[in-house]
Amino acid sequence: MKALAISSFALSIAISLAIVDCRGEDSWRPEDPFAAIDGRPIFLGEINLVLVERFGVDRFPQLDPQFRQATAALLVRRHLVLKALREKGGDALLAMVERQKQTLSEELNRRNTDLPEYAKKLFSTEKAVADDLAFKVAWAQYLKSRMTESNLRKFFENRKLQYGGGRWEVSQIFVPIDREETDSFHSVRSSLTKLVAEIRDSTTPEESFANAARDHSEAESANEGGMIGWVENEGDLPTVVMNAVR
Repeated sequence: MKALAISSFALSIAISLAIVDCRGEDSWRPEDPFAAIDGRPIFLGEINLVLVERFGVDRFPQLDPQFRQATAALLVRRHLVLKALREKGGDALLAMVERQKQTLSEELNRRNTDLPEYAKKLFSTEKAVADDLAFKVAWAQYLKSRMTESNLRKFFENRKLQYGGGRWEVSQIFVPIDREETDSFHSVRSSLTKLVAEIRDSTTPEESFANAARDHSEAESANEGGMIGWVENEGDLPTVVMNAVR
């Protein structure tokens, strides 16, 4: 076992990340704790649950230790979120979680099994399954409370250029610059700055741009006045250029 102590805000978290070797699975017990938040343990069975349920993994000794450690860190953050959501949701959230637990039990009964057997098949524990279910319920309710029409509209308005769609007809003036040649770099940059100002101040900026492209651009589009054509999707141009176009 490898111990790592972490202090986060008012919470003291002690994490023991299990490093399982390939000689056997005896050291990888679902009931072993790997972390504690306010004295409440989080068990290895919850890591198993995530790996089996989400990724279909069931041969834990063959997994890269860093992969298991990343999953452990994710679960610690998830429990911190769950703690905050429980405090915020109160009795109403608790009642919703209990209803979901009852629904799960009824579904398992219809399959002629029960929660202990279900947890065992997932190399997990009943508590890990219950905590996983509690997080899913609490997080879904939090998202539902935040994803109102007003908030979604505000999100869209703040990112309209990214999500609003649109097509742009683009022309370019392409001039390569070698940043290692300091004098040349500053000279070319100064010339381009003046060229941009001249185009913007022109009474016919489109025509001025096309003429400047023919005179200065080193791209194949120079003969066409710098014309690239219509763009609209990611990948039509390099990301940094596409962002500038938007």
